[in-house]
Amino acid sequence: MRNDDALLEKFVREIDPMEMSIRDEVLARFGALAIPPQALGRLVDPVARLAASQSTSSPVASPAACAVFVADHGIAHDDTVTPWPREVTRSVADLAARGRAACSAIARSVGADLAIIDVGIATGPTPDGVIDQRVRDGSGDLRNGGAITNDDVHAACDVGARIADTLIDAGARILTVGEIGIGNTTAAAALIAVLAHADPHLVTGRGSGIDDAALVRKRDVVSDLVARCRNRPIIEILSHVGALEVCALAGFMVGASRRRTPVVLDGVT
Repeated sequence: MRNDDALLEKFVREIDPMEMSIRDEVLARFGALAIPPQALGRLVDPVARLAASQSTSSPVASPAACAVFVADHGIAHDDTVTPWPREVTRSVADLAARGRAACSAIARSVGADLAIIDVGIATGPTPDGVIDQRVRDGSGDLRNGGAITNDDVHAACDVGARIADTLIDAGARILTVGEIGIGNTTAAAALIAVLAHADPHLVTGRGSGIDDAALVRKRDVVSDLVARCRNRPIIEILSHVGALEVCALAGFMVGASRRRTPVVLDGVT
């Protein structure tokens, strides 16, 4: 068993809040420009938040780096929530490492370094060019109780925190994250519903484009999982959901926050 002083908890204690005085300074500077109000649209607030995160009134958004965490989900062993087999996870990770996936093209277009990290592929060895930090060979089926153990949650979070440190030590001033894992929008929907106290049906979407019948099944799976996760500690929620790559993402963002390095986030479907 792990001791209570896991790397993630240590990093959380070391996070300092954003310096809001710097944010206000940047906003005031924009306000003093000889331009019409709102002329820059939504650009002003992200720049001010970036400055507060970096503790400087002259923030920078380069060099940039992206970490993509990869893991398989036991829920995807049949076609209940997705028509895609788990083998697709490893195939997409392989393509990304060879520069042939969408994330690879986007990273190249903005000059960002790209790291692909295996935290739980279940269908074969880690592909060449992918960083092997595998915690276990995929998760169990989240319909059957805990899909991973509490120790697995900590281990995956620790991987994410270490990867953030590695990218920042290599010079990254701004980070972004991604994930690859067939079935992971089911896990994500459950987490959103539990943590945001949201209606599971409203936050459960079509993911990779499932049909109406699969969407009904997916929403039922998410609703059942949410009912089991209500009022549990966060580590237990993550173990029931079993998303190794989501745990790694959480650790990554905590590690970045500790180093005062902003993380750009995308959404789920």
